[in-house]
Amino acid sequence: MTYARSLIYVLTMNFDDYNFISQVNGMNKNIEIDNRNLNIDRFNSIYESDICKEVQVSIVEAAMIKYFQPKYNKIYKDNFPNKSYKILEDVFALDFTGVIVNINSDNLYCRLFSEVVEPSENHSCVFDLSNEDKRQGFFEAFYNTK
Repeated sequence: MTYARSLIYVLTMNFDDYNFISQVNGMNKNIEIDNRNLNIDRFNSIYESDICKEVQVSIVEAAMIKYFQPKYNKIYKDNFPNKSYKILEDVFALDFTGVIVNINSDNLYCRLFSEVVEPSENHSCVFDLSNEDKRQGFFEAFYNTK
């Protein structure tokens, strides 16, 4: 007898265009803010940028590999995100501080899982891209509000 857990499925997925999320942590009194970080030109350059579809797909693929950690794909599984990856050049050049990939399989009537991820219809692959020495990461600002 074959059980669903031993079957392999190949899913093709469609992802919406990327969205930008920005925030300023006004709660943390220990954050030093310099004018460069609040420069409106920096935000405008990010919002007006256009990351090509090929790069978007590569980032989503790498994020999903890191999140689900499939047995046979070792390229991104152990060290994503890494500044040495060509696919992340545009993202780091724009000074992004994080990447989120949301996966929802409600319409497929299935729950995605791996050996390291519990079965669920909703997954959020969240990765901090910031250099801790230069600036607090996007996701840290939500939790470190001393």
